[in-house]
Amino acid sequence: MNQTNQPASSAHHPAVQPLTTPPNKAEGAGAEKGTDKGGDKGPGKSPYRATLNLPQTLFPMKANLVQNEPASVKRWSQMKLYEKVRAARAGRDRYVFHDGPPYANGGIHLGHLMNKCLKDFVVRTKTMAGLDCSYIPGWDCHGLPIEHKVMTEMMEAGNAAKAEKLKSLTEAQRRMAVRRECQKSAEKYIKLQAAEMVRLLTMADYEHPYMTMAPTFEGATLEVLAGLMEQGLVARALKPVHWSIANETALAEAELEYYDREDLSIYVDFEADDAGKVYDAFGLPEDINAEGSEEETEQREEDSTDGPEEAGDEAASKLPKPGVRPGVRPSFMIWTTTPWTLPANLAIAVNEKFEYALVYVDGNVTVMARDAIERVTQAAKAEDVVVIATTLGKKLLGLRYRHPFVASSASAPVFTILPADYVTLEDGTGLVHTAPGHGTEDYQTGLRWGLPVYCPVKHDGTYDATAPDWLRGITIWDANQKVVDHIKNSGHLFYAHKFTHSYPHDWRGKTPVIFRATEQWFVRVDQPTKREQKTLRQMALQAASEPNTDRKPGGQRAQHRPQGRSHQLCSRVGTEPDARDAGISPRLVHLAPAGLGTADPGLRASRRLDPDDRGVDLCGREARAREGFGYLVHGRGRGAFEVLRRGQ
Repeated sequence: MNQTNQPASSAHHPAVQPLTTPPNKAEGAGAEKGTDKGGDKGPGKSPYRATLNLPQTLFPMKANLVQNEPASVKRWSQMKLYEKVRAARAGRDRYVFHDGPPYANGGIHLGHLMNKCLKDFVVRTKTMAGLDCSYIPGWDCHGLPIEHKVMTEMMEAGNAAKAEKLKSLTEAQRRMAVRRECQKSAEKYIKLQAAEMVRLLTMADYEHPYMTMAPTFEGATLEVLAGLMEQGLVARALKPVHWSIANETALAEAELEYYDREDLSIYVDFEADDAGKVYDAFGLPEDINAEGSEEETEQREEDSTDGPEEAGDEAASKLPKPGVRPGVRPSFMIWTTTPWTLPANLAIAVNEKFEYALVYVDGNVTVMARDAIERVTQAAKAEDVVVIATTLGKKLLGLRYRHPFVASSASAPVFTILPADYVTLEDGTGLVHTAPGHGTEDYQTGLRWGLPVYCPVKHDGTYDATAPDWLRGITIWDANQKVVDHIKNSGHLFYAHKFTHSYPHDWRGKTPVIFRATEQWFVRVDQPTKREQKTLRQMALQAASEPNTDRKPGGQRAQHRPQGRSHQLCSRVGTEPDARDAGISPRLVHLAPAGLGTADPGLRASRRLDPDDRGVDLCGREARAREGFGYLVHGRGRGAFEVLRRGQ
């Protein structure tokens, strides 16, 4: 039978069914008994709805956070949700979770939101895992972020009267007034931030936070400091730190932002003090005709200075020969991007393992790393370059040089070639200008070799009376060009150019910062304690390796940090040496309950202070007894302290 002429219809082709007709539908009266439960049997319903496993929920389609968020906050507050959770987990294994506090200097932003929500995830997951995970929020109430905001508000146009009144006060009164305003500001923003964090629906003990300005917190901090001092772990010393000239304060790494800045890059020749010793280090044999005596070398240098054109013609006609001592005084070429630090130069660092060359460059004989010759001379577009001899860096150690514009006695342990592992060949000449008062690595080298931590730059960025007279009183930024002009005129400048690089700036004022040595308090990490006869590093590493420590990832950082440092900065002091009273260090102030006095045998050499008594705190600032706590003050000479705390 030929079916090609038959019409195609659903009656003859049951596989082609309209979706509105459920398959296997009963005909007749039974069809009316079908229900639409589950959405799979009603007329006009898709047969595939029955294959979806959809949940039944009471959640509304719209969040309506404007209405629901305050309702949730109110409901959680009334039912004391946080307290109930703590009670339900009482006695369980504890998960200690510390809140790194934000500054109390404004409302919360997206950073706070992310921080608090992530922490809330930890609290909730650990609590749901059956652990007792309490969360006490905290606030940092000290530091420049708060002071900066307060000073900005006080100097605004609307507060002209307050600003004028502040200027009329004495220095001590102005400090106290600013501190009072800072305390009021911190209290205001703690309340604001706490309310905003509650609205994030985070679970925390917002009724009992910790604040760094609370007397109990300050007292506990001083107890820890007193304990460290009793164990002989606290010392005061000069150390270079990031310094904000605009705000006249030390800065932490976290307070730095990096922006592009144009600076001078200069290559400077430091003349060798003893030419013969330099040539000996390179293995060049003595040649009386070529080298002559020290006096003859000096005379030839003077003659070449008197007749530059004649000397230039002679040099052009006869280049030095490799392996032969030239008849001029050699130099050590350094590279720096901070010309203003040259007045503080005390040494030149080399790498003992690198190969260094004695090289003739356009009439001058200088020392630089063998692998840096091509890069340096091409940058300066030098014409005549001859490598006279090479040697290892260790052969240069102990050689002395003459500073381009700073004099030094022959017995002073400065202006010497020293070894340093941080010297690389990526930039510069392989010889590193070293100023212990203006760099971290320079400082470490200075400590290792007994160099003074010399810093001629004052807190306002100007040079003090120890600097050359032509630099005294001017700012370091103005000094950059002055230094370059001076060494150019004296013949010590080989090459200079401007370049753009990433440079640290103060995150508040966006102004460039410098490294500057200031007197700071340190906790000695590698000094054994009197009690345990172990160093803090050993005890920290032992604690971080205990089985109950969560080492991923915070514990790993806790293990790594103590290994790379010998001390920990515990102050942010920026006082000038001449600002202290007759050279006496700021007195140690110990905070203890005001009821304790000389009658208490647990305290030594102490007395109770009345509420109006004043002393000075650890930063040399005026302090007074308040809120049930008295300051126990004990002053001694510089470097000598007696700890005032409860006897053990």
